[in-house]
Amino acid sequence: PVIMEQMETLAGMLENHKGKKVYSYLKKSVKAQVDAIVDELAKIPEVAECYEQWNQLRDELERYYKDAPREHLPLSQQKEFKAIKNMVIREAERLRLGTFTFEDARMRDEVDEDQDAVYFAWDSDWQMAEIYQSAKEVLEEYENPEEEKAEQVRVLEQLWQRGFSLAAYQLGKCWRDGRGVLPDDQQAELWFRRAADAGYDFAQYALGKLLQSQNRMDEAVSWYEKAAAQENTCAAYRLGKLYLEGKDVPKDVRKAVAYLTDSAEHGNQYAQYALGKLYLTGQNVKQDRERAWAYFYESAEQGNEYADFFLEHFNQARRPNVFLSATRLLHHLSQIFRDNSVPPAAPVGQRVDRKLRRKIQEKKIAMGHKPDDHEEAPRQDMGGMTMGW
Repeated sequence: PVIMEQMETLAGMLENHKGKKVYSYLKKSVKAQVDAIVDELAKIPEVAECYEQWNQLRDELERYYKDAPREHLPLSQQKEFKAIKNMVIREAERLRLGTFTFEDARMRDEVDEDQDAVYFAWDSDWQMAEIYQSAKEVLEEYENPEEEKAEQVRVLEQLWQRGFSLAAYQLGKCWRDGRGVLPDDQQAELWFRRAADAGYDFAQYALGKLLQSQNRMDEAVSWYEKAAAQENTCAAYRLGKLYLEGKDVPKDVRKAVAYLTDSAEHGNQYAQYALGKLYLTGQNVKQDRERAWAYFYESAEQGNEYADFFLEHFNQARRPNVFLSATRLLHHLSQIFRDNSVPPAAPVGQRVDRKLRRKIQEKKIAMGHKPDDHEEAPRQDMGGMTMGW
């Protein structure tokens, strides 16, 4: 509750600030308010415990090369945690502007999305469906050598040539993500478009995402609409989100609610959560706490932590936007603790940003190496069938 009050006060102070809304540009009085919020966060038992543990780790580390004991500063004065200050400011600014947030960073929209299509293809040609599935499994395993993945790209191309249209979708993902090939958005678009034209809703959705990433919004929306018409819940959710935000397309609350409702009714937990928040706050729609509870419940049943949190504090959330803003700071702070703890050994197969990965591969090729320096993998035998036709 104290942090909620402090966040509302900070939002009001930012109303009169004309420069950049970052900590170093603020007046002393506004900086003091930000520091007060950070130090209030530090009083929460879980945060205090984390900070104490962090200090112990730092003490142990610095004893190796410093004789004088290090000073345990308040959280707001600890330089390793200065990022939380700008996160506080960002949350207060969202609060001031009434920005609707979706909390969908963990959304996984490509998890066995093509399995129904594989099962359907199994009835008409089980051999090609089996080869497709095997190729997909090899490509999705990050640890597999690039040469082995490149072989599966060739396998998928042969499947496409033999009329197995589903292969085009997986080829689109290969070119988009750099699996067995260097990332190439033009090639990704070509293959996604072939699969989308074949009628696969998940390919239409993937094509829409690719086009949206290139700011080709009219085309992206068109493909999202095609996918949503086939009950693709992720496409309907993205359309609802676009129309509610009103950044890349003209804001249209009626359309947004319609698409979110369609997605929610088909089981999308993020659409259910978004509607729960809309009806709880009465933001852009008529407030309806009963419907809000129902949507939060459906979303929480699928493991949505934000929806579950709102259910636990349903009667406390008199000012839901402020409530969520204050609690979201804990999420930011937890990430900062992770980033600033003594790092563990890098896990095997640590993922690399695809642009960086592409640069590494290009450099190796220029130096005369194979992209991954692995020996060429032998061609696989899938259920008695060789890969070459």
